[in-house]
Amino acid sequence: MVEVKNKYGIIKPEASQKIEEPIPTSDMTMNWVPKVEWKQIFTDTWRRHRYFFYDPNMQGVDWDELRIRYSRLVEDARIRSDINNLQASLVSELSAGHTYSSGGDMNKEYWVLALRIYPLLQFTLFNTSCLKFNIS
Repeated sequence: MVEVKNKYGIIKPEASQKIEEPIPTSDMTMNWVPKVEWKQIFTDTWRRHRYFFYDPNMQGVDWDELRIRYSRLVEDARIRSDINNLQASLVSELSAGHTYSSGGDMNKEYWVLALRIYPLLQFTLFNTSCLKFNIS
């Protein structure tokens, strides 16, 4: 699948391919469950370091125990940057340089929304179990 000028299509992996019949996306919706996505992001971070960290002894820390301890905090996350902070805190337990956490779904519009609703989230129950977005 490829995207060219906001059109999506399936092409063969050959030279000079074009999207002959774009996949219609105007009515496409998705169910986004942030907590589920964030749990996966956290688990992927933990696994990436378990499999690819240069020290198989993980600098002497109990990496499995840290997964349990930090994964409990994912439930308290309210915005995507909370997950980045958890990732950074987890990885910092290794006391190794050049281990960073950044990025994610945090564009300008996201931050404007987050800054407006974050104070409300601290004091109210905000159900993010099923948010729908149009994809175009």
